[in-house]
Amino acid sequence: MIDIRETEKEFLLFVPAPQKDRARAIAGYRWNPNRRCWVYPKTPRVYDALLAEFREDLPEITVSRPAPDLDDVLPAGGDHQRLAIEVQALREQLAAREREAQTLRKSLREAEERAAMPADDHQRFIAFFRSLALEAAGGDRAFKQLSAQLATPDAFPRVALAAVELLLRNHLGLAEHSTTRLADVIAIARATGALSQEAADLAALLATLGTDTTAPRNAGAIWARALLALYIAALLWPELSQE
Repeated sequence: MIDIRETEKEFLLFVPAPQKDRARAIAGYRWNPNRRCWVYPKTPRVYDALLAEFREDLPEITVSRPAPDLDDVLPAGGDHQRLAIEVQALREQLAAREREAQTLRKSLREAEERAAMPADDHQRFIAFFRSLALEAAGGDRAFKQLSAQLATPDAFPRVALAAVELLLRNHLGLAEHSTTRLADVIAIARATGALSQEAADLAALLATLGTDTTAPRNAGAIWARALLALYIAALLWPELSQE
């Protein structure tokens, strides 16, 4: 619904967002985010322009044409002076918007800098955690090969799960292509003592990470899940590896 209201010094235009270009076509506008409306100086020229554009869309006209105060006080050439005043007001509005835009750009840059770790630091970070995981896994060569696949962190939980599942089935003497479900394999390992209760819980958590298709897609969550899968595999590896 389109509506025009007035205050002591301003006209307030309320229009649906798809029609904002019509509002911008009238000189002197500024958007007020708090009142969710377009604000104009209360002048006869703006009044005439608003009604010329929106008269047919208004259910009723509830604003009145302001008295031409400027025309009464300005000497000959008053139109020119009035336009100069309005142009100056527009320049001030543009300057204010540019300051707001600069503030927003600065905030965006700072947020990006906080969120984005430099590539060199990122690689050192991943290498550090890989080395800790390899140490936890007893320096096993096969685990080292597995950890190298962190290069694709979104796929790593599935890769780690597949590697641990293969070790677990071999550990229990089950065929690699046995039809026994992974959840049942973990339950067997828990019941027989092949895995401690803590290790079985870790295996179940890794199974969740490796099969969850609703995982978040942002980079931070992807890396967190990949590193969690890496450390679960590292803790299980000494119990399952036959080397």
